[in-house]
Amino acid sequence: MTRDDRIGTNGAAPTGVGSNGVGPGSVGSSGAGSSGAGASATSRVDGSRGVIVLHGEIDHASVGELDAHVAKVLAAGVTEVAVSFGSVTFFDSACLAALVRAREAVVERGGRVVLSDVNRYALRILELTGLDAVFAIEGQVRAS
Repeated sequence: MTRDDRIGTNGAAPTGVGSNGVGPGSVGSSGAGSSGAGASATSRVDGSRGVIVLHGEIDHASVGELDAHVAKVLAAGVTEVAVSFGSVTFFDSACLAALVRAREAVVERGGRVVLSDVNRYALRILELTGLDAVFAIEGQVRAS
C-alpha cells in the first residue's frame, strides 16, 4: 500500500548555511523573515516502511511538518522510518530534535529510523552532534 501526502510549500528555494544549520551555500544566518521558507515534506507508506522526504529549510518554523509526517507513518503501523535529506537546503537544532523524537517513538515500537540522501554538510553536523552513531545512514553521502 502506498499513500502520498504533501503539506506546506510556499515555492521558495533558499540556500545557505545558518549558524545552527546546514546547507550547500555560504555562511550566514537564518533570519526570522526566512524561517521555514520553502519548507515542505512528503510521506508515504510502503509496507512496513514509512518514507518521509524533506524539502527546503527545516527549522523551528517548519519542523512541525516533520513531526506530523512521523506521526502519520507511525499511525499506519510502520516499523522503519526513512527520512530523505536529498532536497534539504538548511536544517537546524529543531530538525535534529525532531529526528531524535522520531527515533525514540520508532525504537519504542521495535523499529529504526534511517537517514538517506545525506550530503557532506549534513553528515558533518550529524558527526559533530554524535547523531551519526545514533541513526543508520543509508546510501552514499553526496558531495553537496
